[in-house]
Amino acid sequence: MRYYTNGFEGFNYEKTPDGKFKLTEVGQTAFQNNTPVPDEYGGGGYQDGQSKINSMIMSDFVYDPDTGEFYNNNYWSSTIEANKTALTTAWQEAYGATNPTDYYIKNNMIDIVPNINTSLGSDSSDVKNKRSQVSDYVKNTSWKMIFAKNEAEYKQLWDKMKTDVVGLGWNEVVAADKAKAEKIVKLRTEAMANQ
Repeated sequence: MRYYTNGFEGFNYEKTPDGKFKLTEVGQTAFQNNTPVPDEYGGGGYQDGQSKINSMIMSDFVYDPDTGEFYNNNYWSSTIEANKTALTTAWQEAYGATNPTDYYIKNNMIDIVPNINTSLGSDSSDVKNKRSQVSDYVKNTSWKMIFAKNEAEYKQLWDKMKTDVVGLGWNEVVAADKAKAEKIVKLRTEAMANQ
């Protein structure tokens, strides 16, 4: 599984003093750059060695027994630490958690629910058009808000957006989404009752 998800130790990743793994410089960009692979590992370009089957033999969200971390290198403690930013650190301090999942668990905000495989149907053409208009408007206004010259301009754009989206069909889009969500809640409730 380690080879399948992360390639070769010493080439893609290396062991750290605490017995976990850390991506090497090559491992961070090997796939994107199609890095040449040394002959000792089979040669060719890095992408040549990737599985062409759109399926995994098992999930990479399984713990590697040697490290106690997921096989998925995006969740290695070394990768998380390397990707930390000032925003990440500020968020962790503000919420007292390492990530959103940690916050939800600490605050008893996660529950296991049955997986419901159902079709929620497509939006009507009217709702589809309104969703598109609202989406475009919110994106454009959000960019203007990001680059507002001061707090007053930001607040003016925010207040105007809240009013304008209603005129573009916000309430109808929310009602359509709420109906879909209520269907899922109902089906999950029924599934739990039948256990």
